[in-house]
Amino acid sequence: MKSQGSYSILVVDDDMVTRQTFMKIFETEGYEVVLAENGLEAIQWIEKRPFSMVVLDVEMPNVNGFEVLKAIRKHYSSSCRPVIMISAYDSQDHILKAFDVGANDYVTKPIDIKLVLARIRAHITATQQHPL
Repeated sequence: MKSQGSYSILVVDDDMVTRQTFMKIFETEGYEVVLAENGLEAIQWIEKRPFSMVVLDVEMPNVNGFEVLKAIRKHYSSSCRPVIMISAYDSQDHILKAFDVGANDYVTKPIDIKLVLARIRAHITATQQHPL
C-alpha cells in the first residue's frame, strides 16, 4: 500500500481560510494538497492531472460544487476518484442531490476534521482495494 504522501487531494473552496486550514491538516497527515479557489479552477486541475481524492465545497460563485462534480464524473467514476462534498446545508434534499450527481460522501459544516480524515482514509483504501 502507498504511503499517504503518494496520495493527492484537490481541495476546492471559495473561502481562503477553509482552503488553508485543509491544506495544513492534510499536509500534516502526509498528503499532497492542491488548492482551487473556485469551480472553474477545479475543473482545469481535474483536466490536467488525476487526484486520489477531491474535497469539494457545494456553494461557490459562478460554478458550484454540483457542476464541478458533474465535470469530475465525466473523467472519473466514483469508484476511481472519490469526492467528498462539504456544505453548510444539511437538508435531505441537498444531500441526496450530491449523491445523485456522483458524490461518494457528504460532510456538513462546521467540519469535524477527524471525521473528514477518517472518511478520506476509508475512501482511498477502498479505491486501492478495488481499482478499475
